[in-house]
Amino acid sequence: MKTCDIMGVHLAAIRLPELVEKIDLSIQEKDKIRILYANAHILNMAWDDANLRRYLNTAHITYCDGFGALVASWILGEPVPQRFTAPDWLMTVGQHWSEKGYSVYWLGAREGIAKTASEKYYAKFPGVKIAGYHHGYFEKEGPASDEVVEKVNAANPDILIVGFGTTAQEKWITENSDRVNASIVMATGAGIDYIAGTLARGPKWMTDNGLEWLARLIIEPRRLWYRYLVGLPQFLSRVVRYRFTHSNPT
Repeated sequence: MKTCDIMGVHLAAIRLPELVEKIDLSIQEKDKIRILYANAHILNMAWDDANLRRYLNTAHITYCDGFGALVASWILGEPVPQRFTAPDWLMTVGQHWSEKGYSVYWLGAREGIAKTASEKYYAKFPGVKIAGYHHGYFEKEGPASDEVVEKVNAANPDILIVGFGTTAQEKWITENSDRVNASIVMATGAGIDYIAGTLARGPKWMTDNGLEWLARLIIEPRRLWYRYLVGLPQFLSRVVRYRFTHSNPT
């Protein structure tokens, strides 16, 4: 698969229909693939974090999530063909997964939220089987993590959706995907909260036109002000620096 070098992170040059096909093929052939994503915030973090870059670059697919990453790809002369976010595309493919009868395990968010997300997803797409659910507030290494892996394996899902914070989800997926009985292990960030309805999103005209960052800032100003008001200008400066010097991240 062709990839695009965005500040040292290799984003897949992939459109959503191709991703859906790859998921189908992996489940059909009982193969395993790790699916991660990168946006401006994650690319900013990866600039300073070699481990995060490794997690992103060793995934089978790391797709473009966010207009910041999309614009960066244009500036750097390696445009990715499409940007899509987990909360959106999971709903887009729901009917397809329902027709296929895939089973999904939901792992992440606070106690009870993964259960709510799974139930709401099933209500909309009743052919999707609920393999199980578990909150994301557990130690990501050691006995607690092993216990979660055992629960996932007992459920034997086709798809494991993981929603922790960056870089916890990327690290856990990289270290545990080979241990779980799921063909697809994919990161979703706050996607579980969005699907459950416990975290609001901005109006569609904002999320579809590069203003989701502003909507999120308005909704969660105390938590996200630094990420966007400081992080986005920093990200742009790093993109320009990379464009003209192609310097390696530290």
